[in-house]
Amino acid sequence: MKYTFYTGCMIPVTAPNYELSALNVCNSLHIELERLRAPCCGNPLKVVNRKEAVKMASYILGLASEMDNPLMTLCSACTSSLLEAQKIVDRKFLDHLGFNAGKVQNLKVIHFIRVLHEDIGSDTLKEKIKVSLNLKGAVHYGCHFHRPSSLYNEDPEYPASLDELVEICGIQSIMHRRKSMCCGSPLLGVDFDLSLRLTGLKLREIKDKADLLIITCPGCGFMFDGKQKSAESVIGEPLNIPVLYYSQILGLSLGVPPQKLGVEANRVRVDSLL
Repeated sequence: MKYTFYTGCMIPVTAPNYELSALNVCNSLHIELERLRAPCCGNPLKVVNRKEAVKMASYILGLASEMDNPLMTLCSACTSSLLEAQKIVDRKFLDHLGFNAGKVQNLKVIHFIRVLHEDIGSDTLKEKIKVSLNLKGAVHYGCHFHRPSSLYNEDPEYPASLDELVEICGIQSIMHRRKSMCCGSPLLGVDFDLSLRLTGLKLREIKDKADLLIITCPGCGFMFDGKQKSAESVIGEPLNIPVLYYSQILGLSLGVPPQKLGVEANRVRVDSLL
């Protein structure tokens, strides 16, 4: 298996633990990656200038299409931006840049989690598990992983793929009322306290039910892990809930050493889980 690997602009800066753990999981599963060195996907620009945002995503699709591999992403927002641009290919723009519009339209764009769930498959992953973690975990999909429904086959209200992958690692995926609620990240620049309140309410919901929160999105990681202390001050109570990317969870189950999964970069200590 070989994929072109695109991190987007946020992960190298705010989530190096996500990138490192994903790279070492892929290495453990013999997934070959060819890094795409490309700029932002355009997602932050959507609310200001959607047309230009689509052009930014189209440029990345053009670069990836020349590498002749499926394009694997880590960021859910990047994935949605790229898939949306692919559906409305601007042939004139791509021709101007020297890209083949047909190759762009036929390029497979897939999130890392779906590579695991769909391309490798749950049964194959089960055979590779070395350590059952024996924990209770709360899964957080985030807003972009399975929405909009026009881009994905997964149920937009009741997704199941990440829950299934979590269970493979020996973690009981618990039900919780705020499972589909936003992390608060999109509001950070608009209403700082409200964004942190959303973060804190979600974490408070799982506090006495789960040993950890499991995520797939760097924006969600920035809020739930990076801003957890700030969220505590807003809701007025301590939380201290470890937040791990699924790549870190799977890596532990595959027997990858914790230092190769970037756990020292997690803001809330995860020692109790190791």
